[in-house]
Amino acid sequence: MKAKLLFLLPLVFAIASCSIYHPQVVSIPLLREKGELQLDASISAASTFAPIPSSIGVNATGSYAINNWWAVQGFAACDMNKNFYLQAATGAFKPFENSVLEGYIGYGFGHSNYENTVKINGVNRFWYIKTGNYNICFGQVNYGFTNLTKAHIDLGVGVKLGEFMPNIIYKKYQYVSDDFDYIKHGELISDELYNTPFFFVEPQIFIRLGSEKTKFCIKAGMDFPSERASAEVTLMDLFDVSLGVTFKL
Repeated sequence: MKAKLLFLLPLVFAIASCSIYHPQVVSIPLLREKGELQLDASISAASTFAPIPSSIGVNATGSYAINNWWAVQGFAACDMNKNFYLQAATGAFKPFENSVLEGYIGYGFGHSNYENTVKINGVNRFWYIKTGNYNICFGQVNYGFTNLTKAHIDLGVGVKLGEFMPNIIYKKYQYVSDDFDYIKHGELISDELYNTPFFFVEPQIFIRLGSEKTKFCIKAGMDFPSERASAEVTLMDLFDVSLGVTFKL
């Protein structure tokens, strides 16, 4: 029984991890004053089954305080699975003595052109394709502390609530082996359209430390969708962790 489970693990991870959307590690800026500009760049690793990463990506966030309460924010991300995501938001911030409360509303657009070949015991078995677009409408609340101790530590949490609106086509092909030549099977095993909107919750935590103007940042997020597309297809990864640097201008 254990041998069978070990044999199936590579297939399980390959199927379950081919997600098109990851918890987006958007910077939580905790803006305090008019004219403040923050730029954040990071590398992230997403996963459905921690600690096994399913995708590595890069992302960037820009946040700007238009006046003493109004802020705008932009975010862009792409990963090695040919997925990209863009997000724009606007909102308000309220600084206190050592903490900041923020609230944003925004819109996100993503595209997937994901392909993956699964090998079992070194032999090609399946070919998965997920292609299409998705849209997100969301609201987010952030709260945290800024410039604590001589290390200028920022730390806090954010919670995003949104509607995920996919328009994704999922295809699955099977390979057959012929003297070490791998041929795509002519029959289309699966051709399914996923276009049913669903609600999701995306919490995030972070910590930044360094100098007053330049800080190293660690962010971690999770996704909790109201439904999964199917037992085989997952549109969202569960975890995302990032390492990066934040500049205050």
